[in-house]
Amino acid sequence: HNPYPTLGKRLSEVFAHQASSIIGLAPAVVYFDPAALLIIMDYIDGHTLTKGDLNDHNLLLHVGDSLRRFHQLKITLPLKRSQLDRIKKYYTKARDKGIAFPSNFETVYTNYLKNEELVVKDTVICHGDLHPGNILVRNKSIFFVDWAGATADDRFTDIGYMTLLSGMNNSQLTTFLRGYFGRIPTQEELKKVQLAQAKTCFF
Repeated sequence: HNPYPTLGKRLSEVFAHQASSIIGLAPAVVYFDPAALLIIMDYIDGHTLTKGDLNDHNLLLHVGDSLRRFHQLKITLPLKRSQLDRIKKYYTKARDKGIAFPSNFETVYTNYLKNEELVVKDTVICHGDLHPGNILVRNKSIFFVDWAGATADDRFTDIGYMTLLSGMNNSQLTTFLRGYFGRIPTQEELKKVQLAQAKTCFF
């Protein structure tokens, strides 16, 4: 077994976590042992993002702004695994194990790959697993946790993943995107969000 991919993944997790904690978007990392692959961090006495939180207009704006601030970080990660990279890996592993796929899967998978080749990437540092359980709220402050999926990817990958899995309705989505962009989103941006949400379903 080669330990280096695991170490690289953990180092990417720590680098993204530490950078985010410096700007107040993640718990402070108290201790990290690369040999033991151990991370100790501050405890956040808050709650995970709820459906009720999505009805708080100002909080939702703040969540959007927090994700924008994170995406503005300029750091280099040791291991980069985009959503596309992970889908290819999962597909190859499943195929090699002889796992059966739905009859139309190959067509959907091929179309997905073709679409990805045409997309102009707006690459930023991404969380990679930004579901509501990884977003903590404490006294109106927002913290992102569980950075194991941290990577470089298109910004809309995080946006689509988060907005889909949190179950935002159209009004809530618009509010979140206003917080992210600092303005009302354009129709082109909304289309990119919808496409990213569709790719999340495939992922």
